[in-house]
Amino acid sequence: MYKKVLEQLDLSEDTLLLDAGCGSGLFSSMAIETGAQVIGIDAAPGLLEVARERNPQNNFLEEDLEAMPFADNSFHVITGFNSFQYAGSFENALLEAKRVLKPGGRLVIGIWDKPEMNDATHVLKAIGSLMPPPHRAHRAPLYCLKMEKLNRSATELV
Repeated sequence: MYKKVLEQLDLSEDTLLLDAGCGSGLFSSMAIETGAQVIGIDAAPGLLEVARERNPQNNFLEEDLEAMPFADNSFHVITGFNSFQYAGSFENALLEAKRVLKPGGRLVIGIWDKPEMNDATHVLKAIGSLMPPPHRAHRAPLYCLKMEKLNRSATELV
């Protein structure tokens, strides 16, 4: 998926890209290789450590997708691979992405397919069976939004 997205984006040294939910920085490093200027954000400090080791010259920040510390209209491209669905509010995270995206910019969201079409379903089910039940005051580590919410198109939300 990363390669296909990069083929479509046509990045250059003039492109400022936000990798929202960058994880360990794999996509970020691929985008950096195109010459793009990349900033990655994620909520997982351990994954950010890996991203920083992988890409020592770039900025990787521990931030919330619903409260990004960037000015309006900052980025030409925002990517979110398996990230936006884990925000406290999918809609709020998309609105925040829209706020920091330049007019005419491109938002790329990669989300797992329907459970019956996704290889990760079996893995997540097995892991989920080992997790304690979530407390109502906060989300469990592997909380997923209902699929019908995720299946709405991003354009409806933004």
